[in-house]
Amino acid sequence: MDRLEISKLFSSYEELGGKEITVCGWIKTLRDSKAIGFMEINDGSSFKSLQVVFESAKVENYKDIVKLNVGAAVRVTGTFILTPQANQPFELNASSIEVEGQSTPDYPLQKKRHTLEYMRTIAHLRPLFISSSMSAALSMLTHRSSPAATARARVRCSR
Repeated sequence: MDRLEISKLFSSYEELGGKEITVCGWIKTLRDSKAIGFMEINDGSSFKSLQVVFESAKVENYKDIVKLNVGAAVRVTGTFILTPQANQPFELNASSIEVEGQSTPDYPLQKKRHTLEYMRTIAHLRPLFISSSMSAALSMLTHRSSPAATARARVRCSR
């Protein structure tokens, strides 16, 4: 079965109600109880995520799935259910979940707040902070060197 992108699900979900579909993506959140679990996955095609509901009675590898970490890549096949009464317009009731790739427990960006100091320790994010601090410094230099700009800023702030 061909996979569908999550953006396509959001654009034409009325037509897909009750059909068997396959989606692939990375886990954004994962929570479970004894017999039922919920995960949000995103494939990068949309800012919105897809909620997947999976039950221990239907999914053979339930115990392995609930041990996965944020960022693990999965392939989910299941029934597309419309849920107009819930917060999201639809969900996927999984019949099988395959793990395409694991992620480590210390994956740097778990879904929680991080300090700027911690974010600066992650090498691939460092340029974002350097460029923003450089632009702030350049902005300050511009305002300091121009007495007219400083006067305009003071007038705006005093209103």
